Amino acid sequence: MKTETIIRNHLSFLENDFGLVFELIKDKGSTYSYKNEYGKFEYYEWMQFGESRFTIYFDNECRTINMINEAPKDIGKYNHEFKGMKVLFKDRREQYWQIIETIVRKNINDSGTLFGLKLK
Repeated sequence: MKTETIIRNHLSFLENDFGLVFELIKDKGSTYSYKNEYGKFEYYEWMQFGESRFTIYFDNECRTINMINEAPKDIGKYNHEFKGMKVLFKDRREQYWQIIETIVRKNINDSGTLFGLKLK
């Protein structure tokens, strides 16, 4: 399964419930964005170099979100389970994006913001 499909499956509620628009940009890595008129929530990865980051853009601000800080136990367990030779033989994107989905859902607060980005 393609990374785009996995991300859209796990974060489809951002499109369906909050009306954010999904965008994929491929240029020196891949950027997966959910955006609206107030800003965007973005995931960037460049697999060849092992680079990835989550960023929120809103109100002329740019914040990098460290998902390890958001769910240290879950991300730590995920990293521990898949180290060494296991990484080579198992596609672990589904498990990773399940954790990210949980983090994102947990960080949408009552005022309708995600890490400061207004959703409604």
